[in-house]
Amino acid sequence: MIKNIGILSGYISSLFIFLYALMYILRDFYSASNNDSLKKYINKLLPLFSKYNLTFLILIIIFSIIHVCCFFSFSNILNSGYVVLFVLILITKLTFFPSKLNQSNYYFNIFSYLLVGSLIVHFIM
Repeated sequence: MIKNIGILSGYISSLFIFLYALMYILRDFYSASNNDSLKKYINKLLPLFSKYNLTFLILIIIFSIIHVCCFFSFSNILNSGYVVLFVLILITKLTFFPSKLNQSNYYFNIFSYLLVGSLIVHFIM
């Protein structure tokens, strides 16, 4: 039963991770694209993702903690899920305790790609 809850919370967390990272991916597509219709479509979607980005992050943290707690006794210490959790902690630190440098948007962009990459590696392993 606990393992099923862990798997379900992992899938829910993964869904919200992809939704969280989609905002940064869409921003990159917007800046790299020359197609006006694509830019208009992305321009309609970005306010929605910007509005719910903090909510996605909080839900990711909750479901990731449930996922890690359910599998802590079943897995070894060097599991790939801990890499996902580490990147998530870095994003949370920058969100709630921003640095004095004005490069936080650049860091969020890099960390969102790292989060998706580590999540894909976590699925494969």
